[in-house]
Amino acid sequence: MSAQNAGNTLNALSRVDAAASAMSMEGRDAVERAAECTAPTMNAQNAINTLNTLSKMDAAVSAMLPAGWDAVARTAERTAPRMIAQNAANTLNALSKLDAAASAMPAAGWDAVSMAAERTART
Repeated sequence: MSAQNAGNTLNALSRVDAAASAMSMEGRDAVERAAECTAPTMNAQNAINTLNTLSKMDAAVSAMLPAGWDAVARTAERTAPRMIAQNAANTLNALSKLDAAASAMPAAGWDAVSMAAERTART
């Protein structure tokens, strides 16, 4: 599964209760692992979609391993310099709802996302 497909699948599951309810834990785990594995290649939009979606799915939050949170947080840090205003705002919003992701975000990541918000606020 590609980075975009992982984020889109998680996003769809967060919006369609019937699909989320029908998916087995093994299926959810597989999608979450795909998000974790593809995080290093995600662009800003994929990273934001994944973080935003995870902030809406309690089952996904509890199933995500620390390595997954670390991978997604580092992806947000890596992509922050290329974020548009919406990406920066959505990242900060998602992190405000996801204690595990916020805890995994290194200080340099917070700096990068904050700088993206500041940079895009001027445009």
